This record gives sequence, structure tokens and C-alpha cells, in this order.
Amino acid sequence: MGEYEFFISRIEDMALLSDKKGGSVFSSFLDPSDQMVGGREIGRYKGKDCSFFGGHIYTERKIMSIFKEGHEPEESEYPIKVLKSKEALDVRHQDVLGSILSLSVDRSKVGDINILDDHIEIFVYDTISEFLVSELTKIGGNNVTFYECDINEASVIEPKFKELNIIVPSMRLDAVIGNIFKLSRNEANMFVKGGKVKINHNQVSKPAMTVKVGDMISVRTKGRAIVDSESGQTKKGNTKLLVKKFV
Repeated sequence: MGEYEFFISRIEDMALLSDKKGGSVFSSFLDPSDQMVGGREIGRYKGKDCSFFGGHIYTERKIMSIFKEGHEPEESEYPIKVLKSKEALDVRHQDVLGSILSLSVDRSKVGDINILDDHIEIFVYDTISEFLVSELTKIGGNNVTFYECDINEASVIEPKFKELNIIVPSMRLDAVIGNIFKLSRNEANMFVKGGKVKINHNQVSKPAMTVKVGDMISVRTKGRAIVDSESGQTKKGNTKLLVKKFV
């Protein structure tokens, strides 16, 4: 059974458990791709609904809840804790995550990680909160002390964008990502065919596919961007786009 099939099976198990318990059932933390699958699959189960929450409105990794229609759980019911460091550290996201995973913690139990000017915040599943407070004492060679804080005290980090006005010969994927991320046509094709490009969190493999307004495009190692709007054609028939690139 592949990862996709396993996740579909997990959703079915959650729906059945929700019937048995008569209440909400919660998944582990899901990435945006799995959130899309979960939201789509729940329609197969009559009388069931779902919602997602990861600590605040802008979190990328979220927990899925499945419940009887009309009985959505409160945000406070989600099994999420927030860990905050007492120290400010000059580290990267991968340093923090790597230190957590080195403690044999499952990735699915860890949500978003925010590295701020004066502290670090980590959203985690409630079952591992005490363990991490006790054991996560070093990141990137730096000593660190974490404590559990109220989820309402967590920083709400809004995505930041840089607006780009670009002109493309067509809405082909390779043309669009080439312009946004400064790639040659050949490089853009290699990224797509190499499985390094996603549109709306779904991996794509055809350089000639058409990009639409509203699509979010991610290119591994290069970044992410949203095609915000189209503003007409040039005299030569090229398309003018406004793109919001994540920074």
C-alpha cells in the first residue's frame, strides 16, 4: 500500500471512529497536499464534515478533524501545544526540525516552526509536548530551554510577498516558472520533469500544462509564488501577469 492509499484508508478509519465515539476525531499534522486530499475525500462519507487547524489561521501544517455535520470542534479542542524558547537563536528551520527528529519524534507530530527575533515557537501534538520540553535542549550546537505557552500567546505570522509584474509568451508552466524564478527554458523543463514543481500542492510533470490565475506554484529550492491576476496582452500578444512571490 502506497502513501496515498494509506492516507485514504486512514481517513476512512477516522470517519468510522467518529461514528463510534459520537464526537470529533483528529489526525496528525498534515501538509497542504494531504489537507486537499482529506477535504475532498470526506465528501464520500454521508453526514460527515471536516475542518483544519494548525495553531492559527496562517499555519501551513494543520490537523484535520472529522465530525458529524454541524458539530465542528472548537479550536481549543485540537490536540495542539505551543513550545516557546527562552532564548533567541541564530538557526534555520531545518536546524530546529533536525534536532527534534533526532529525538526519534515522528514528523507528523510537529506543525509549523517559527524562528523570530527573540525566540522560537514550535507547534506540536499534545502527546509530545512534555517530552520535548524535557529533551529538546540543544539546537545547532546552542543550548536552549523550551516551555509550554498558551496557544493564544503564539505569534501569528502572516505570509509576506513581493509583487512581480511579468510578461510571458504563453501560460505554459515552463514559461511562467522560468520568468518568475529566472530559469532558462531548459532548466524550467528539468525542474518540472524532475518532479520538483507543484501547482496547488500537487506535483506536476508536464511542462506544457496551462497555469491559471489563482494557482500557487512551488519549485523546490527556488521558492513559491501565486499567480494573482492577468492584466491584458502586449502589442506582440504576450500575457501580462501580476505575481506574488513568497519572501
